[in-house]
Amino acid sequence: MIAFTVLAFGGAEPWGEAILEIGAAVLLVLWGGIAVRRGHLEIHWNWLYIPVLGLAGFALAQAMLGFSVYPYATKMELLRWGAYIILCFLAVESFRTEQELKSFAWFLVSLGFIVSLFGIVQYFTFNGKLYWFVVLHQNGGAFGPFVYHNHFAGFVELVAPFGLALIFSGRVPKDQLPALSLFTIVPIAALVLSASRGGITSFLLEVALLALLLGARTERGMRLLKAACLLVVTGGLLGWLGISATVQRFEQLFGSDGPANGR
Repeated sequence: MIAFTVLAFGGAEPWGEAILEIGAAVLLVLWGGIAVRRGHLEIHWNWLYIPVLGLAGFALAQAMLGFSVYPYATKMELLRWGAYIILCFLAVESFRTEQELKSFAWFLVSLGFIVSLFGIVQYFTFNGKLYWFVVLHQNGGAFGPFVYHNHFAGFVELVAPFGLALIFSGRVPKDQLPALSLFTIVPIAALVLSASRGGITSFLLEVALLALLLGARTERGMRLLKAACLLVVTGGLLGWLGISATVQRFEQLFGSDGPANGR
């Protein structure tokens, strides 16, 4: 469901949103059926529920109390956030062991690598159409399967930190580090190429937060060495891709982040 939504233009089209919402509801019913069949229902708490439920509760209050300036849009966002909450809940309940969490993280990192690689290829061969054949009614700086470059940046912000966390955790076998580093570096390079100023700034803040969270778990010297190697390889990849083209894209998009593509 996650992969489909990303590849289906990031769920920006009405049909993509409908499939996401219906699919999330079906998955929740399946999870409930499995729990009933096992005769055991145990719900686990996660601190991520606080901001998610807080934002959903704010939208729900707008709809119920009549505070929304655009009631229809508020209802549509409630449906979308309902699907997000369901998927977040199912992820927490389905992946419990360390191995399961690592497998899920590897899936997200791999998805980020594939989508970013596609975005880089499309960046250099872009003909004004998504997937080279889907006509864009609005073009906010399309990148990869996303209509707006800021949407792609938001996607990278969600998946790239998983790769960084695995690298700096010190719990990944050495033979997996080269592939994991590649799968993490390519999305970061694609993020820079997308020229999303807000996305790049947010990602840097995420890296700083991640460094604080992992600071007490790994040796300082090894952590700095890994960070330096990651920065050097990322910088080399950006240079090879063409940093001048990235600067030109920044200049073209500077000041063009309107309400649509800043969504």
